Amino acid sequence: MKIPSVEQIREADQYTIKHEPISPIDLMERASGVYVEWFINKVKEDNKILICAGKGNNGGDGLAIARQLNDLKYDVSIIILNYTKNASDDFNINYSRLVESSNIKIIEINKIEDIPELSDFDIIIDALWGSGLSRPIEGFSAKLIEKINSSNKIIYAVDIPSGLHADKHFTSIKVKAHYVLSFEFPKLSFMMPENETYIKNWESRSIGILE
Repeated sequence: MKIPSVEQIREADQYTIKHEPISPIDLMERASGVYVEWFINKVKEDNKILICAGKGNNGGDGLAIARQLNDLKYDVSIIILNYTKNASDDFNINYSRLVESSNIKIIEINKIEDIPELSDFDIIIDALWGSGLSRPIEGFSAKLIEKINSSNKIIYAVDIPSGLHADKHFTSIKVKAHYVLSFEFPKLSFMMPENETYIKNWESRSIGILE
């Protein structure tokens, strides 16, 4: 089983983008399609889904997943966690696509008081932070994760539960995911006993990364 580091994953992504070739946003769209195909085999259309998206590329995945699920007639709402003013380029592209092509409800979180009740939803998809997370999560971002973890909802994570580093153990708050689909490769942190609470079930599926 291959378990690359964060840096090796980045290098593989860039190699694929250059040599397939494929644009970063099209690679994100493909990855999101793989996630949606996996997700709809587990979750029926009659569930109300909340996708929690950050401002980086993991959040961009979340927005693309929301749009694709909406196209399949799933009931989807989105939380966007504004922990930074600087969104990634691919997040911004997918945000524009989402707004132009759907009427999905978007809830912007700027402070603790903005965090909504989660009781109306059946499923939560965590797309807050991806494998490139480099520091512990704090402030109102941590409060949102606390609320997700205490919601008693089924939690799915995109690529990796938010708060986990791919290569090492963080002691700060993390999303307790029931199901994780990791893109292309599993992460080393999935194998660490300290993280057992946060990853109950995981799978990996190929998104066409060239090695």
